[in-house]
Amino acid sequence: MKEKILIISFQSLTSNSGAGMAKVGYNLAQQFFTKDKLEAFIVSSKGKFNTPFPSKPVSKLSRYYLFLINKLERFLKPPSYLSRYAQELLFDIFCQNHIHCNLTKIVATTPYLFRTFSKAKKLGIPIYFIPGNPEDNWIERLVQSENLKFGINDIDAYTFRPRLNNYNKSISLVNHIITYTSILEESYKASSCAQKVIATRGILKPNQITITKERPPLGSIMKIGFLAHIVLLKGLQTLLDAWEGCQNFNMELHIGGAMDKNMQHLIHERYAHLKHIIFHGKVTNVPQFFSEISLFVCPSLVDGAPVTVYEAMQNKVAVIVSDNCGAKDVVVEGETGWIVPTGNVDALKEKILEAYQDQHRVFEMGLHAQTTISNYNTQTFYTNLKNIIEEKTLSI
Repeated sequence: MKEKILIISFQSLTSNSGAGMAKVGYNLAQQFFTKDKLEAFIVSSKGKFNTPFPSKPVSKLSRYYLFLINKLERFLKPPSYLSRYAQELLFDIFCQNHIHCNLTKIVATTPYLFRTFSKAKKLGIPIYFIPGNPEDNWIERLVQSENLKFGINDIDAYTFRPRLNNYNKSISLVNHIITYTSILEESYKASSCAQKVIATRGILKPNQITITKERPPLGSIMKIGFLAHIVLLKGLQTLLDAWEGCQNFNMELHIGGAMDKNMQHLIHERYAHLKHIIFHGKVTNVPQFFSEISLFVCPSLVDGAPVTVYEAMQNKVAVIVSDNCGAKDVVVEGETGWIVPTGNVDALKEKILEAYQDQHRVFEMGLHAQTTISNYNTQTFYTNLKNIIEEKTLSI
């Protein structure tokens, strides 16, 4: 039987790739199309972009319901997890219409597809899932622990029970889960899906960015950077606790990214007294942000493969990452950055101060970091994914 593989991504297409995990789907679609094995690449929205392979939005109506949801968000300001959940449900409702008996495999980069996966299962179509985040129940336990620590009761995307139930029903229908960072592998192997895990390694290399970065002059202020969509899981609270012991040195902490209300409340209540912190809000010029800092910190409590770490390294910035961060797989200890225990305030403070004491070394580490990312062969990673999907024999 001739292979017909359907690739599904909840994200959207861009002019020459995809947003988020759609980048994985885009590259797999290219490879399967050249071998005449691609049915189509299904995404949330496509805009006016053409692709060198068959691709389409999940529905002709998607641009309209996404527009409506965005409008409602702007005026009614519902919790972000509710609009996300609504988009996921709508995507699944329309996505099931693309499942038919001629398909031989489904590759999805989103797990919230109970209707779609159920239909595929009834037709005996194998389902491959490539996660962008660690396992949802694993994340939920971390969030609840952090909520208890700080006395937070608000619901978010990972503690919203209907969404978690949808995930659990959906993931039970998946045949194989392909993980590509150590933390993704660890979290899924610690779940009820352990037997489904196929582990490989790779990074979602950011688009090439070229900036000019000069060696900092002696005596200049050392600028430390943090950039994320700021929620508890990103670990900013750990960095701010560490900053308590760093703020009296000749350093500044630059924090970029939109912040959820839990973090806004936490910072107001617990960290308002800290000095030498600049909050940038949403950052639209990422290269400019990295051009002005010497060291980037990603202290996430859990993070599958944060692209900000790869962007920092690509822009000649040394990094400090937590050991629950998937990007640690490409950090060479003491050469391109440091890896610290997750949530360990003293260890993080120690590395920041070590960097401060030898800023010229940190500059050289940034150069090594750029070389590491620039020399990484992304195509090998995508080829490995393709080979796994092609070669794995399934028992349905």
